[in-house]
Amino acid sequence: MAPSKTELFLDTVCAQVRWPYSRKKIRAELAGHIEDRICYLTAQRGYPYAEAEAEAVRNMGDPAALGQALNDQHRAGPFLLYLAITVAFWVAIFYVAYLLVHDLRML
Repeated sequence: MAPSKTELFLDTVCAQVRWPYSRKKIRAELAGHIEDRICYLTAQRGYPYAEAEAEAVRNMGDPAALGQALNDQHRAGPFLLYLAITVAFWVAIFYVAYLLVHDLRML
């Protein structure tokens, strides 16, 4: 079975996003928006499902441009900086503890 228009759109968007954790969140959120629009078009406007899906995906815009914009917003930089600061903090704590224990042995 061929992938749906929604899946193709989501695959194209997510291919532009480098950070895997962000990819999962973005995919879930965009899928929710598309599904909401499909539900609206089928229930309120009387579209058949296939037409509603095509219209919902078309309304989302260019998937490559959207993916690039989302990649710019969801960078790993802040997370990696936080991780580096946390590791440096714990290394400093263990180093100070080592020095204290080492100095006590000298007495």
